[in-house]
Amino acid sequence: LIILLFLGSIQITHATETYKKTTSEPIIFNGTTYYVDADAPPEWYDEYHVHTITEAHYKAVDGDTIFVHTGWYFGVHISKSIQFIGEDRELTELDLKPTIISSNHTTMSGFKVYERLEITGHNITIDNNIIDTIYSLVIQKPNTIITNNIFTSPIQLRDEAHHTYIANNTITIADNSWGLSIDSSHNIITHNTITDPINAYRLRYPGSRDIGIQLYRKCTNNTITYNTLKYWYIGINNDEGRGNNFSYNNFIFIIKPIRYSLTLYLVEENLTQLLTEKRSTWYHNYYNIPYPIPKPVYGRFQLGYSNIRFRIFLFDKKPAITPNKI
Repeated sequence: LIILLFLGSIQITHATETYKKTTSEPIIFNGTTYYVDADAPPEWYDEYHVHTITEAHYKAVDGDTIFVHTGWYFGVHISKSIQFIGEDRELTELDLKPTIISSNHTTMSGFKVYERLEITGHNITIDNNIIDTIYSLVIQKPNTIITNNIFTSPIQLRDEAHHTYIANNTITIADNSWGLSIDSSHNIITHNTITDPINAYRLRYPGSRDIGIQLYRKCTNNTITYNTLKYWYIGINNDEGRGNNFSYNNFIFIIKPIRYSLTLYLVEENLTQLLTEKRSTWYHNYYNIPYPIPKPVYGRFQLGYSNIRFRIFLFDKKPAITPNKI
């Protein structure tokens, strides 16, 4: 049985939307700067010029800055609201120990991380780093900004990681996995390139987890726009997420650009709520090849936990003829 659901209207939230933090007032970074260099001449060291990141962190207070010169350093636990800045993201390396940020209102920029990067605070900015690790970056709290980074492992937004802004990152996952998973709401995902390069050469049938962006059931009102996804089996899997906006994305060499599922749980919601609740929308995405007519988006409707399932289609009413300019 085929059910066709046409969208009466499409509301687009553009990537130029102003991003607003909502949790608390930010720290103003106008304090002392401590400089770290593991290999400087002896005369360079003084109260503000130290050998290790740990020493600088011990001296620092909220609002200070730690500037780390190029070199190899142990990962560190940041528990103060500071700016943690590396001189060059290619040459300022953190290794052997995890780098943990448990404070709030903290900025990290300019590092190459080989071990796990853990973020447990809110209002964190991760900008212009290379995260070259096998461990996923897990975001647990709201108002995180992740921009201009290179990742070789997935990013996970947990159920409290609302109002996260992820932009201008390159995420390259060289295994049968996913690039970005979202279990929270009101996030903006824009201008990222998410790629599975191994899948481009793989001859076997990809696994079910070979997904560029995965959205789970309770995530709503996310804006996913102007992203490029390459070589995934599934580009975006919207697993019952409601009110999400997918617009101006490019799906390149992807078997199933978008998959959508919708389940009616009679004990939790009734049919009227299901039909009137804001649905997710697709607009002006590029689907491997030009589409001069509305593009059907494959989906599935299921009645609770039963085996009653129906094929459904929503529509991108104006798909892109050529790839969108990102």
